[in-house]
Amino acid sequence: MKRIVAIVLCAACAGWQSVFSLAALAPPQPVFIFLTSTIDDPINTDISEDRIRRMIAMLEKHRGQTPSARVGATLLFSGAMSEELEKQHQLVDLLKASQRSGLIEAGYDGSAEPTFFRHQGLDFSAGSTPEDHWNARLVLAERLLTAARNPLTGETLPTGSGGLKKMQEVLGPAAYIRGIYLTLGNMYHPMQETGPDSEIVQVLQRYNTTAVMEGLADTNVAHAGSDNYRGWVNALSTALSQDPDTSPELFWQDGRLRSSEDGKRDLRLFRASQGVDDFKKYLAGLDRSRIRIVHIQIGNQANHAKPNPARVRPDVPLFYAWTHPADPKYPAALRHSQAEIDAAYAKEDAVLNYLQTEFFTANPGSRFVSTADLKNMTPPAWGYELHMDSLRAAVQQMNAALGDDKHPPRFLRVEGHYLSEADLFAVMAEALAQMYRTGAMPATVRVPHVFGPIRTAQPSSPAAGDVVAGSVARVAARLVEELNYDKWTPIPRNAVPSAVVINGAALNPAQFLRLMAEAVVAPNAETKLAIKPSDMFWGPEPIFYRRRPISELGAAWTYKPAPIQ
Repeated sequence: MKRIVAIVLCAACAGWQSVFSLAALAPPQPVFIFLTSTIDDPINTDISEDRIRRMIAMLEKHRGQTPSARVGATLLFSGAMSEELEKQHQLVDLLKASQRSGLIEAGYDGSAEPTFFRHQGLDFSAGSTPEDHWNARLVLAERLLTAARNPLTGETLPTGSGGLKKMQEVLGPAAYIRGIYLTLGNMYHPMQETGPDSEIVQVLQRYNTTAVMEGLADTNVAHAGSDNYRGWVNALSTALSQDPDTSPELFWQDGRLRSSEDGKRDLRLFRASQGVDDFKKYLAGLDRSRIRIVHIQIGNQANHAKPNPARVRPDVPLFYAWTHPADPKYPAALRHSQAEIDAAYAKEDAVLNYLQTEFFTANPGSRFVSTADLKNMTPPAWGYELHMDSLRAAVQQMNAALGDDKHPPRFLRVEGHYLSEADLFAVMAEALAQMYRTGAMPATVRVPHVFGPIRTAQPSSPAAGDVVAGSVARVAARLVEELNYDKWTPIPRNAVPSAVVINGAALNPAQFLRLMAEAVVAPNAETKLAIKPSDMFWGPEPIFYRRRPISELGAAWTYKPAPIQ
């Protein structure tokens, strides 16, 4: 926070030109390389196995040549592919040995599950409230992540396991998770319900609490229009990387670390099969004022499969299998020759060679990173203590900056950590509760894991009036037990309340957040505080890309940067 204020003061005194000049003189920040690939085709097993063996051989070669670079990749498997792997003991042994050596990490990609055609849509018939909708999403997410399915038809089977559950039974806990989509019914075909994934996170609490999750995807599944989607990616990733020690591609949401395939306008998922020349142009176009995290796809399925002349989407062999169930194998006429496959992998190999022998040497700090590295390079999102003096000083500064602005704060930095809106609500409630019970502020306060509000409806007539700081503390004392509740329930109890009643007035949680911010720094319990009108969201960035009602966007309260140490 002090750094941000210093920059603003400099700009006010000397003009923006001097700030931009300083930025231009700053050395370029490192580029971290995250190698990844998805293997999700259990029908064309010869292609899937060849991809796995070629990728592992390529990684072993480069690790042997430059051990200090610690090259490695995160290979993502679907549940259906994992079930097929169970039958191939030698291949599973190879994967597990590569996991033990740190050459690969195993993760889950549910993008193709159950199939592109057989998606059971969300059933909202039980009720129309946000809580009813939460439960409906929870039920479908549980089924997607655990149910056994026919790999060709996607039909749910009565016994067995599938999805993430099957993947973890075969290869152990997923290090990275992506591609879990809930679907809505549509006249023509199912469509993904884009937007927050809080209900999926809640289900994952039962199956995997450690995986890094997908942030901003390279695939615009809502088909929002390229300009709209790229504009949103740029706006949100920029908002989440204001400080020099943050990256546009790494952030927290719902207490889960997110690593993005896309960031700002200049960074997208790069396919290593494009070759070295394209990669050099790609790197030259990156804004290096922040650390950048580039996801590079290796073992591209397109190395093996020619484009389908029918112009299908997605153009992958699995699509062919699902549309030709009587003869699902990808035909020989649509497969590349062995020489073409070798040439494609040679391009990938050259990209890795360029990174290890030239780019990393010329760009100090740049390196390969794994999901374990990503988790280790940023402080935890919750479960730590903050000194109350530091919190109060930061809140005092925040209050002055907000003034009468109707938008709540985006997030607040205290002692090197970022607090999201939900975090800030919880820690201030805890501090005021202890003040109410003991008559004194605590020396430290713990940051719990907390979800955003289940309901995020904006009242048409916001409450107004005055209260005293002591009343705010009394109400906060009633909230902290739920905010700190750490046992699993279908609808999380550790969520910011959707409304708060004080002295008979019903406030939206953003209004009560502002009241607590004033009460935390008030000189005494009798200090009079004005109830200010406040919007539910700090801006359009966290809520623009969605296919759900604006009253069900609590995850927007949990976004925050992930500082890199």
